[in-house]
Amino acid sequence: MTFKLFIRTLRAPFFTATTSAALLGNLVALWRTGELNPWMLLLSLAGIAALNAGVNTANDFFDSVSGNDEANRNFSPFNGGSRVIQDGLVSRRTVGLISLVSFLIAGGIGVTLWLLTPGNWILYLGLFGLVTGFFYSAPPFKLGYRGLGEFVVALDVALLPVLGGYYVQAGTFDYSALYAGIAAAFLIVGVIWVNQIPDIEADAAVGKRTLVVRLGARRSRTAFAAIVAAVYVSSLVLALLGVLPYWTLIVFLTLPLAVGAVRGVFSNYEQPRALVPAEGKTVQLQLAGNLALSLGFALAVLIPL
Repeated sequence: MTFKLFIRTLRAPFFTATTSAALLGNLVALWRTGELNPWMLLLSLAGIAALNAGVNTANDFFDSVSGNDEANRNFSPFNGGSRVIQDGLVSRRTVGLISLVSFLIAGGIGVTLWLLTPGNWILYLGLFGLVTGFFYSAPPFKLGYRGLGEFVVALDVALLPVLGGYYVQAGTFDYSALYAGIAAAFLIVGVIWVNQIPDIEADAAVGKRTLVVRLGARRSRTAFAAIVAAVYVSSLVLALLGVLPYWTLIVFLTLPLAVGAVRGVFSNYEQPRALVPAEGKTVQLQLAGNLALSLGFALAVLIPL
C-alpha cells in the first residue's frame, strides 16, 4: 500500500476536525490557568487523531458490510466514505485491521494521558469516544442509522476533544471548556449535515434513518442554515454573558465562508454534484471556526480585554 493510498484510507485530511477541537480545549486551559504543557498538547492531538483514524476506517468497514457505501452513487471527496473498498484498492479485511491498529494506538496514548493526569476522567472520555465512534456504524447499535449520529458526532468530534484537551492541561474541568465546545459542536454538526444531503437516497435504501433522511432535502437545507447561524449566535451570547473572552468573537471573520456554504446548499440541495463546493466550504468553515476560537483564547491571554 502506498503512503498516498494509506492516507486516503484513513481519511487523514479530515483529522483536522477533531485535532482542532482538542487544540481549542488546550488553549481554553491556557486562558484559565496561564500554563500550557506542550507535551500534553502533542499527546492529546496524537491520541484524538488515532481515535479519529479508527472511527473513520471502522465506519468504512461497516458501511461496506451494510451495502451503504456501495449503494451511494452521489459520493464526493466529502461524503460516501473513502471508497477504497468500493474501488477495489484495499480489501475490507485490511480496512478492518487498520481500524483495529488505530484503536490500539489511540488506547495506548489514552492510557498514557490517564497515567499523567489526576483521576479517571481521561479514561472515561476516551472509552466513551471509542465505543460510540465504533458503534456509529457497527451493529448491534448502529447509532448513525437510528437518528443519533448527529448527536454522537457533536459529542465525539467537538465536545469531548475540547473537554479532554482542557483536562490534560488543567487536571480538572471548567465550564468555560464546555461553553467553548458549544460553537465547535455546531460547526461539526454542520459538516455532517450537509454531507448527508447527497446521501439521502443511499442511506434510505439501507435503512440508515439519519435526521436528514427523516426531514428530507428541502427541510434539511433550512435546518443547515439554522445550525450554521447557531455558531455565531452562541458565540455572541456567551461572550456578552462574560463566560467566554471577547476575543473569541473573531469567529465572526468566518462569516463569508458560512454565507457561501448556506447559499450553496439552498441553491443546489437537489443536485448532489453541484452541492460539492458547499460541502467543501462547510469543511473549511469548521476548521476555520475552531482555529478562530483557539486564536481568540490565545489573544485573551496575550491582550486581555
